[in-house]
Amino acid sequence: MTHALAYLMPAMVLLTGCPRERGTARQGDSNATDRPSAAPPAADRKEGQTLAYVPGAPAPAEDPNRGSPVGKEAAVRMTNSLKYVPEEVTIRAGQAVVWTNTSSMVHTVTADPALAQDRSHAQLPPGAQPFNSGDIAPGAVFQHTFDVPGQYVYFCIPHEAMGMVGRITVQEAK
Repeated sequence: MTHALAYLMPAMVLLTGCPRERGTARQGDSNATDRPSAAPPAADRKEGQTLAYVPGAPAPAEDPNRGSPVGKEAAVRMTNSLKYVPEEVTIRAGQAVVWTNTSSMVHTVTADPALAQDRSHAQLPPGAQPFNSGDIAPGAVFQHTFDVPGQYVYFCIPHEAMGMVGRITVQEAK
């Protein structure tokens, strides 16, 4: 029993300093300045005002049937779990997809059958040109505009064998 307490005490000390609500910034929190805020600086705030998270740009609308943004651009994340999220995106011809590497490793966005281990991981509609982002470092972004309607299948060169494959459906422009 004494040994168990010896292990639990440091954990209890660490947890004591944690805020009760996760993901919220309250006036007086030490990490309240870690997130953008619409509230004025602390010296200009009046009693009772709260901080609010205000994103830099509005998120694109979601298509409830596909889970992919519809609008000017579609956003895809590349993750540490070796996935494109979302894995499938539907856009219109002339729209772009923006891939952001949110992982801690290098990824690629490659739709070139000549570079694929399995050609089914790199498919292009007739008339579309192959593309390859090259290495995308953690935190970096790659954007590609799709002008030819059809089905695209793309992959990550270093993680193709682990199943890092995504799909894009490009519909006719309206």
